[in-house]
Order: sequence, then structure tokens, then C-alpha cells
Amino acid sequence: MLPLFTDTRLLDAAAKSKYNLTDDILMENAAGALHKVLANIIEETCTNFSPNQQINVLIVCGSGDNGGDGWCLARRLNGESLRFNCAAGTGTYNFSINPVVYEAKPAKSPSCIAQKNRAILAGVQCVPGLQPFVEEHTPCHIVVDCLFGSGFTGAVEQNYAQILNQLNLINAAKIACDMPSGLASLSNPNLKPEEKCAFAAEKTVTMGALKTALYDDSAKDYCGEIICAGLGISEKNFLQNAKADAFLLQKSDLMLPVRTKQNVHKGTFGHALIACGVKTGAGVLASSAAYGFGAGLVTLFCSQNPPPMLPLEVMYNNEIPKNVTAFACGMGLGKGQILEEWSQILSANPNAACILDADFFYYSGIEKLLAQRSRSKQTTVLTPHPKEFAVLLANCGMGEYTNSQIQSRRFELASQFCQKYPDIVLLLKGANPIIACKFSSDEQNLQNFYAEKTAKTAYNCGYAKDQTLLLVNSFGSASLAKGGTGDVLSGLICALLAQGYSALDAAASASLAHAMAGSKIECTYGLTAQKLIDAVQTL
Repeated sequence: MLPLFTDTRLLDAAAKSKYNLTDDILMENAAGALHKVLANIIEETCTNFSPNQQINVLIVCGSGDNGGDGWCLARRLNGESLRFNCAAGTGTYNFSINPVVYEAKPAKSPSCIAQKNRAILAGVQCVPGLQPFVEEHTPCHIVVDCLFGSGFTGAVEQNYAQILNQLNLINAAKIACDMPSGLASLSNPNLKPEEKCAFAAEKTVTMGALKTALYDDSAKDYCGEIICAGLGISEKNFLQNAKADAFLLQKSDLMLPVRTKQNVHKGTFGHALIACGVKTGAGVLASSAAYGFGAGLVTLFCSQNPPPMLPLEVMYNNEIPKNVTAFACGMGLGKGQILEEWSQILSANPNAACILDADFFYYSGIEKLLAQRSRSKQTTVLTPHPKEFAVLLANCGMGEYTNSQIQSRRFELASQFCQKYPDIVLLLKGANPIIACKFSSDEQNLQNFYAEKTAKTAYNCGYAKDQTLLLVNSFGSASLAKGGTGDVLSGLICALLAQGYSALDAAASASLAHAMAGSKIECTYGLTAQKLIDAVQTL
């Protein structure tokens, strides 16, 4: 896991104070990181150019320190030559770099003014507008966005929206400094559509530490590859004693249910029960996923007739077996009385874990059920998508929200929900799913979890007492935007719960497996739920 921060300006200030660093030093290091990424892009694509070609780099600067980073980069690049030995047989490439600056906002901060003056003294060329680049009268190979920094949170004024739209039209590699300009506007539900606009980067070089805003759902199409750059001190020293606001899951956090012991039987790996309702296909998919993810026994429970096509390895029953270790309820279940019946079944089986999904969030008695499971610390995972989360919040007396309000406040609302229901794990679906939980006991439980997950990292920052633990999974792709994939996720979580995983570990690992398996399907539009289940078994 990697720590995420809502605002890194306090970290910058602490580093400057403790290590006697200046804004100039931070800017030189930021520009150096941009320089390195830019050089890597040229090397990776060098065969697209002639061996001695001039590489034109357009740097768009604003008035603050982000603009200062851009001016500093321009000064460093001016007169630069890069030599690469590219693929075998293609020879040596010697590129001259030609940086030009478009000053979209006049330099205002002292550091930005100082960096601009140095760049001008070094002979950096400035251009009066973007139209030649947009119309390709002047070839542009790389665009670097240094217009707005991470402190920008408001509406994008019309003249700057026009600039950002023009930049997005330029056929060039695109790099964002710290954060794509205008990014925060995309998730603001109070802004008009014309006030929302952002730079679409292929790579975002964020400075000092990773920021939660880079992992909002609305940021998914604008950040590209996110690279965290140091500012002159090690990550360990920069983050020392800092309190993270959330954590980014890594591939190494995936805990697959690999079987290592040999003296076992099917009961060793738990009994998952999937509730089947009016949409029987949802139950069948969830049960197949549970069986394929390690559950020793899987039962599909139908109060009436079983589905016409039941997987041979899945059992069917219209009575609750006594040895169930985990329930999955809600997928295609239906609404009304059936939800009350399943609430009673769950209450009658307090030792079994459960995952609640889909239709269950429409149950009017869910607040009472969750309060009881929270008090008793019964293992529970909830997996709503944004619309279902809005319904869940309303049924739990936490307010009425639109989908756009849910999307703009994902971290905040997930945290508030878990504060009300400690020890219940919320997996809020989306482009970057959030897994959230508030431990009820004490801070030590949370710190132990964090220490275990980050034992192999250099980070020694922690979490504030009484804070909700927020984990972000950034590995998902548009391939998963298909009917049935949510049912598969429910089955994966139920399988891990049945095998004895904690609610948090089950939700995090199943979410990672779900996302990584989806990425294995090469055809972005051809994923099916069954292909996803098969791909999980190849991780």
C-alpha cells in the first residue's frame, strides 16, 4: 500500500522547515523529475523520429509555483541534446530539444517570477498563442502542463477552458506537472458543464507524495500514468510522521487463496451460500465465481425452483444448510418481503459472514440490521455502486444525495458511513473502487493492519486515531463495465469470507483480483462474466 494525501502543502512546508530547503530547491527537483520523464518519453518513442530531429516541447505556464516549475524546466531543456542507442539496427539518435513557453497567466508568485527571469536570461523562447500548434503549422512533440497546481479547486474560467481544450487537441505526448490543470472542476457538482474542463495527460508527475484527487473516478481519463517524484529528500524523510488520508492498493496486496496445506478436505475451505432470487443468472454467476475462487462448498439457495442451467459443481437447496460460513445476498434477489426474510436468515446465523449487494440496499430495515451487525462485530461487506450507495445512505438516515454528489464526495461519504457502522466494510464501486472500514476497538488495531501491509516499504507515516481506513483500487478498466461483473465480485468476496478471511482482506483482495482479471481480457469490449471468472484462476 502507498499513502495518499488530500493536501501535500503541509508536507512541503514541514520538509522546508526541517531540512532548511527553499522553494527554489523544491522547484529544481520538480523540474528535474519532469525532465527525466520527458527524456524517457523521447527514448521510448525515438524510432518515430529521424535520427537528428529537433524535438519541440511546448510548456504552458501559470502564475504560481506550478508555473515556476515549468519555467525552470524550460531553462534546463534549452540547448539540451539527448543521445540514444535505440533498438538494434536502428542506429544512434541525437535529438536537440527546443523548449518554448506559452505564458497563459503572467508570473505572480516570487518563485515563479524568479524562475521566469532565469529562463529568459538563458534564452528560452516564448510564444504568444497556441493556434500554430493546434493547426500544426508548428510541429509539437511534447506538451507539458504547468498552468494550475494542486491548490486550484474552483471553476475553470472560459479563457482558460479554451486553452485547455486547445492543448487537448494538439497531437503530442502530454505531461501534467503535479496534477492535470482543472482536474478538481470535473468532480464538483456545483459547477456548470462549461465550467468543467481539464488537461488530458498521458503521464502525471506529482510532486512529493500521491494525492487522493488523482484517484477520484473523474480523474481516471485525465491523469494517465501517475509518477510520484521526490523533491530533494527521500520518501521516508518526506513522509516521516505524516498522517495519510487514504492508501493506494498495490498488486502485492493481493492475497490469493492459494492452498499450501495438504491434509485437508472440502470443509476446510468453507461453505459459501448464494441467495438466488428473481434474476437467477446473478446467483448462478456469483456461485460459479465463489467456487472458482477457492470455496470448498457452494450452495445456490432458491426458495422456489432452481435455475434451468445450474453449474454441476454447485449444490442447490431450498433449506439453509447448517455449516454455512458465508452468505451472499442481494444480487438479482428482488425487493419487498424477500429482503425481510433474508434479514431474518442472517440474524439467525450470527457466526456466518455475509456480503450484501444490489437489491439489499433497498431494504427499509437495513439500518437496524447493520446496526446490530456492527455492535456484534459480525463480519460484513457491502458492495454498492454509486446509485445504490445513495439509496443506502437514505435508508440509514444519512441524507439524500444525487449520483453526482456521491461521485464528488466518495471519500468523505464512505468515511462518514463507516464511522456510523464500525467494523462493517464498505466497497464503493466505481472506476477506482474505495474499500473503507472504521475499526471499533482502538487505534492499535488500525496501526497493526497498516504496519503489516507496509512492512516492506520505506514509509513510516501512519493514520490518525478514530480515522476511517480508506483503500483505493486503481487497477480497474472499462472492460468491467458489463452486466454480471458485479455478481462475479460478490461471489469472489463470499468465497474469501467463507475461507476465513477478514471482511477487509476479503473485500480488498477480491477487488484486486476482479480488476486484474479484467485486465487480462485483451478485447476491451469483449469481456463476459464467465471469461472474468476464468481469468481470476490465472492470477
